[in-house]
Amino acid sequence: MQTLRIATVLVAALTFSLPAAAQTGAEVLTRCLAAKNVLDGRTASKDESNAAMWCIGYLSGMVDGIVTMTGHLSSKKICLPSNGLSSQQSVKTVTDWLIANPKYHAESGRSAVIIALGTAFPCR
Repeated sequence: MQTLRIATVLVAALTFSLPAAAQTGAEVLTRCLAAKNVLDGRTASKDESNAAMWCIGYLSGMVDGIVTMTGHLSSKKICLPSNGLSSQQSVKTVTDWLIANPKYHAESGRSAVIIALGTAFPCR
């Protein structure tokens, strides 16, 4: 049973792996629009479902990294809600911001996500 679980995880990781650092803001937006549609209950194709899973995983990783680093930084730029940030909230925040800020479409997706979250959740 354990072997089957490990094999399933490996197949999923290899099937859906995309180089995260190479993504532009536009690519993040495209994938996260698919996630927004899926989270809103719309029917999705296999490609749209894959894009949605990538977006949710990518944003979850970014949010986890921000939460982890926030505890180690003396100067905080992003203050996420104390009760956390749901996948739906992070997808909506990032897609809305990227739609409103097309000049970041050619930038690094990682940078665009950090700026989007920092704009939505600044420290006061």
